[in-house]
Amino acid sequence: MATIERHLAAPRDAVWAILTDASSYSDWFLNLADIRNISADWPAPGSGFDHKFRWGPIRLPGHTRVLEAQPPGHLTVRMKQGLLALTTIELLLQHAGDSTDLQMRHTRDAIGVPLLNPLLDQVLTANYVTSLSRLERLAQRRASRSRSGH
Repeated sequence: MATIERHLAAPRDAVWAILTDASSYSDWFLNLADIRNISADWPAPGSGFDHKFRWGPIRLPGHTRVLEAQPPGHLTVRMKQGLLALTTIELLLQHAGDSTDLQMRHTRDAIGVPLLNPLLDQVLTANYVTSLSRLERLAQRRASRSRSGH
C-alpha cells in the first residue's frame, strides 16, 4: 500500500462534489477517458462506471466500482485500469478551514509482469499525484463559481 497526502487549497465540499460526480473523473483522473454507463445511484456502494484507460495511443477498457462511501469525507473505489492494474483507492478528506487535507491510499493487486510491478507502482503513484493536482484545480474552479453564483 502506498499513501499520498496532500493539502488542497479548496473546500472539502467542493472536492467531495467532484468525487461524487462520476462524469468528472476524466477531467481530473489521469489516463481515464470515455466515462460511460454510470450507475444512477453513484456513489452508493456497489455502483460504478465504465471507462477507457489510455496510455499514449493505447486504449484499454476499464471499470470503477464503489466499495464504500461516507459523505462528505470517505470514498473507497476499486479501479480496473486496462490490463495493467486492479487497484483499490481510498480517499479520505478532512476539513481544514477553506481547504482540505486529503489522504489517498492505494493498493494494487499483483497482476501483469512481476518484474515490472515495482516500476508500475512508481508510475501509478506519479499518475495519482498528478491526478490530485488536477482534482485540486477543478475543485478550486468549482468553489469559485459557487461563490460567484455561477
